[in-house]
Order: sequence, then structure tokens, then C-alpha cells
Amino acid sequence: MWREPKTSGAIFGGFTLAYLVLEWSGFSIFCLAAYALFGVIGGLLVWHYAAPLVKMPPPIPAFIQDGLSEEEVKKQVEKFLPKVNELIAMVRRVISGQDLTLSAKVLGGLYAVARISSIFSLFTLAYLGVLIAFIAPKVYEMRKDEIDGYIAIAMDKLKGFYKQIEANMSKIPSAKRVPKKTE
Repeated sequence: MWREPKTSGAIFGGFTLAYLVLEWSGFSIFCLAAYALFGVIGGLLVWHYAAPLVKMPPPIPAFIQDGLSEEEVKKQVEKFLPKVNELIAMVRRVISGQDLTLSAKVLGGLYAVARISSIFSLFTLAYLGVLIAFIAPKVYEMRKDEIDGYIAIAMDKLKGFYKQIEANMSKIPSAKRVPKKTE
């Protein structure tokens, strides 16, 4: 999008203005969500009562008017059930210590998220994401060869570091499963 400076400038300026207003206002994300829902529900309520006058009913989705059918719900549950089971299996591997490397990755990721979120607010993190999305493609296109070289070096070092950790993790004894007694 950065190839169209007027469009990207307008969008980036809008995000910057929204960020500054939200950051300086002191509202929390929950407060803003409550106000947004208040506005939507209040607006739809007013529209509903004004519909006979303007001869235009409010746009209410069909599933809200008619409810959900059992077949639709079953189809969606069947689609998401394998993913939910994969997630549950991964959680079991993490908390049981079966995959110590995965547990260490999860703990490291959670620690990184905790440290980053203690420095920045949610609004600031969202704005930084937008900022990076606008800047990163241009910088990469301008310095593609240099960046690819640095990324290759970093990946090599990361792979070496990962092999070291794997070797050390294999030395740590893991808990053995004790078979359940059946009587």
C-alpha cells in the first residue's frame, strides 16, 4: 500500500489520529468496547422504532432473527472439533512435561508476552503493529539483499542455539508414566 502515498498517508494518518485520541483519552479497551456496543444497540433500537417512519427496517442478520439450526451448529462443531482436540493434546503435552522443549517454548513465549505487555499498552502494541505493517515492506524492498543476509546469519545462529538446547534438554530426566491399577 505504500506505493500509493496519498492513500497510505490518509490511512496511516487516520490510525495515528485514532491512536493518539484513544491513548490520551485514558479509556480502557473494555470501556471502549462497552461504549461501542452501547452505540450499536442504541442505534439499532432507535432505528427499529423509526423504521415505520423511514420505511426501512434495520439490517438484522438472519441468524439473530431466526436463531441457529441444529444442523448448522453440528456442522460447525464437526469442523472445529479436530482443532480443539489438537489444542487440548498440545496443552496436555505442555503441562505434563512429555515434551519439555515445547513446555520451555511456551514458558518463554509467555514470559516475553508478559514483559512486552508490561512496557506497552494494548493500544500502543496495536499501533506498533500498524506502524510496522506500513514501514516493513518499503524497508525490505529497499534493502532486500542486506536483510536476507542478516536473516540467514540469524537463522544459522538460532539453529545452533536450538541444537544446544535440544542436547541439554535430552539430558533432563522426564517423568515416567505409571500405569493405573485396575482391580
